[in-house]
Amino acid sequence: MFEKIASQVRELRKNQPLRKFKPGSLKIACIGNCVVNKLSYFLRSKGNADSLFFSNLTNWGNYHRESFLERGHEADIIVALMARRGRLHNSEDDLIREFGQKIVFVPLVWIEGLASLQSFGAAGSTKFSGGAAIGRHIQEHGVEDAVKAVTRGTLRTNPSARFQKSLDYIRQIEQGSVRISDFIEDRHRDEPLMNSIGHPTGRLVLEIFSRLCGHLDIKFDKNFLSNPFALSQSSLSGGPRIFSPYDVEELGLKYDHDPDWMLQTKSLLTIMGNQIKTGNFLQELGEADLA
Repeated sequence: MFEKIASQVRELRKNQPLRKFKPGSLKIACIGNCVVNKLSYFLRSKGNADSLFFSNLTNWGNYHRESFLERGHEADIIVALMARRGRLHNSEDDLIREFGQKIVFVPLVWIEGLASLQSFGAAGSTKFSGGAAIGRHIQEHGVEDAVKAVTRGTLRTNPSARFQKSLDYIRQIEQGSVRISDFIEDRHRDEPLMNSIGHPTGRLVLEIFSRLCGHLDIKFDKNFLSNPFALSQSSLSGGPRIFSPYDVEELGLKYDHDPDWMLQTKSLLTIMGNQIKTGNFLQELGEADLA
């Protein structure tokens, strides 16, 4: 049912052409996901720039192909998501063939492993990052036993390896001057960088924006990185997760775990148990689950 509703919403959005660029402006087309949408929002505040956002995801956002092509060709600059995976209307190679060398790619920030377990809504279904081992435990021993094992720290989901895999993937897809893996590697122990798997904190979004401005030779005030309003406007929503003291210890983090992590453990493992009973359990996020 949820996927049917999502499909209907996508069809409605396809019928809504994008507005035209403001005359005389620096025309910037931003093509991608919710992070690129935030970049587009901030680019509109820069001098005479006018930025339009286009979703490139088949399962989220506005996409009207005719106006997408028109605005893309009209744009002076295109900022596009580099993902190399996911449900995309246009691959990175498609974009290069269509629009040429005026594209600046920013990498997909999709980081697993900064929590034991993270739930994620994808096309009307709840999926889990870190869910395989816990799912197997529930199947063999039940929900209550799994809750005890997680809260006691005897059932772990290998967050360090999952984080490293995510970081390696970002390094693999980074192109040009807009790189972010070095910042993530250097700072992830000092401050929270992700609200959920595909949703960075405001601090990380603003760091990507500052590096994009540097590449585009657009003036950027470093004080903006700590501006409370900018941080609140750039932050993306979080989701249910188990971020425990064991994660803090294993990852060597300098900030604290979620205070409600034990309640989240009970809640998420109950959802997982119900999925297993009904045959709807999807153990892990797949590569197409792009946000």
